[in-house]
Amino acid sequence: MTCRMNLPHSFKKINLFKLKTFRHLFYQYVFIILSLITILFFFVYSYVLNLKQEKDNLLADNFMSLKAELTKEKTVIDTLTDELFFQQPYLEDLGNFISLDYGDYFEFKTDRYMADDASSYLGTLNFVKKVFYTYPNCVKIVFYNTDNQHVRLFSNTDGDYLQYLTAPFPERSINTKQLVSLLNLENDKSDNYISFHKTLNNPASLDNVAEMYYIFDLSNLYEELTKKNRASSGELFLYNEGELLFATNPDLDGEKLKTIQIDNVSGNYQLVSKENPDKLLQQVYFVYFYFALVSVLIVLLAIPLSFKHLRQFDYKLGNIINKMTAIQNGEFDSFTAPVASEHKGDELDVINVNLDKMALQLKKYIDNVYVSQIKQKNYQMKTLRAQINPHFLYNTLESIRMKAVINHDDDVAEMLFTASRLYKNMIKGKELTTLKDELSLCDSYLRLFEIRFEDRLFYDISFSEEIEEALIEKLSIQPLIENYVVHGIKQEEDNNFIEIACTKEKTDILIQVQDNGKGISEEKLKQINQQLVDNDVEASDSMGLLNVHQRIKELFGEQYGVSVAGNEWGGTTVSLRIPFQVREESN
Repeated sequence: MTCRMNLPHSFKKINLFKLKTFRHLFYQYVFIILSLITILFFFVYSYVLNLKQEKDNLLADNFMSLKAELTKEKTVIDTLTDELFFQQPYLEDLGNFISLDYGDYFEFKTDRYMADDASSYLGTLNFVKKVFYTYPNCVKIVFYNTDNQHVRLFSNTDGDYLQYLTAPFPERSINTKQLVSLLNLENDKSDNYISFHKTLNNPASLDNVAEMYYIFDLSNLYEELTKKNRASSGELFLYNEGELLFATNPDLDGEKLKTIQIDNVSGNYQLVSKENPDKLLQQVYFVYFYFALVSVLIVLLAIPLSFKHLRQFDYKLGNIINKMTAIQNGEFDSFTAPVASEHKGDELDVINVNLDKMALQLKKYIDNVYVSQIKQKNYQMKTLRAQINPHFLYNTLESIRMKAVINHDDDVAEMLFTASRLYKNMIKGKELTTLKDELSLCDSYLRLFEIRFEDRLFYDISFSEEIEEALIEKLSIQPLIENYVVHGIKQEEDNNFIEIACTKEKTDILIQVQDNGKGISEEKLKQINQQLVDNDVEASDSMGLLNVHQRIKELFGEQYGVSVAGNEWGGTTVSLRIPFQVREESN
């Protein structure tokens, strides 16, 4: 049963809904993509900030390392100079050491040692030896006499340990490079030298004793700082009186770089850290390059995935629309029962599955109603064909009975009277009658056959007064008796018996019609009971039983009706269960 509908307005709404949904999903996907890229950008930006901070910290650490080394060297020089200044033998020996020739100084040193009670001679050579031993990176010590311009140069490296030179020093203090150039100390390590200048005066006369220069070799420190500083964000520069001594990247022009930190160390030294943007940009460039690459990959992956999801959404939504249209048009043949895997998925899959379920249930309901209507019509046709107008039968039987009375045929007259009373009760009154009246009608019906079979049929009807006013559908028991009389009675025997027993069971009444007739096979019993359950009118040849069963179920509910079974007499027991109900006026 299908009914087709023209739905242009509905399709227009559906297409508008699809368009809005696709637009919403498209904006949603764009938002998700932009959100992912934005989140990734913040991660990258945070990483760049942390990277810059780490590099800045490394530059600051290197700055502090070099500053600490210079401060330490300055502290060493001050300590050593104080030792010379406060030790009179040292100071006197130093004055003779730089003013006398080596032979005269050696003679002075021997005389002084012999005259001194000390076990060791506290002289300049001993002082220099102790300095070189204690501070290995102090590679040279220079003593200069301003009066005679004598220079005494001690070296802690390969070559002459002590050199006697004569060189005019400027009256002012000179820086490291000037000192190296003046004394011809240039070599492969001289670029790593730093010098500290000290003036020694006699504390008594305040006369100048000597000008001292301590030269330190910082090659190891410079090399270590240069390696470590490659990962920093800038460069370090060390100036001595304005002249560059050391730079972590000598190829760069420090004047063009932005100064981060500057500090004057040990008097005439200046330590400067400067920002080198190229170092940071080189690493940041790769970070942002990979960020851009990942962003492009996200977009390239997101676009086909989004279109794939949109196509799936369109397919699922199309299925839903087609199913809704099919349901509206009453076309249920295309629906199939959902399998277990179809329950997995998104909301549209759930809607699809439930639409299938709903359509199948609706089809089942329509089929049940439609088939029930057809069965009901067929049943009504069979009933109409089988029935005779009771009014016609009643008038006809009454005419025949009067003829039998005139002819003094008492048995025939009684049978006709009973039959006419039976049909009269059938056509009068309401659909519901009392159990007492229904059993009275059954008594009249059985009396007819008792007369017919001339003492070969016996019957018994039993019920209690408690249930005699119970309501029952008219002609509910008579068809059960007729089933026995037509199909079960043994006409050749004289002990045919049928019993109608009515008992109350809680809130129900059980009516059992038992006979000792021919009986029904087990297979036939199963078939009849299944037909009663299925309401199979067309396949059933027990019209009376099915008629009663359907009427009782429709009137009182599915839990009531007729059932058929065998009994110990070898016959059949037909059970009819109804609820115990009475009319209100009877209460």
